[in-house]
Amino acid sequence: MQLVMSEKQSYLNELGGRNSVSVKELLELLEEYNKYMEQVNELYDVSSNGIIIIPSTTSVPTP
Repeated sequence: MQLVMSEKQSYLNELGGRNSVSVKELLELLEEYNKYMEQVNELYDVSSNGIIIIPSTTSVPTP
């Protein structure tokens, strides 16, 4: 998983150099992020430790 994450970081750096990211690319990246967070949750069973991972697509109400 570390190799995949470093590849994704390279991709993000490349996108950052363009100074623009399309909405489609952003949604694809968020989808990938959610998949990685699900894997982290399964591998480390973080929910049983009281840690809750909030998906990037979840909106948080502002007071």
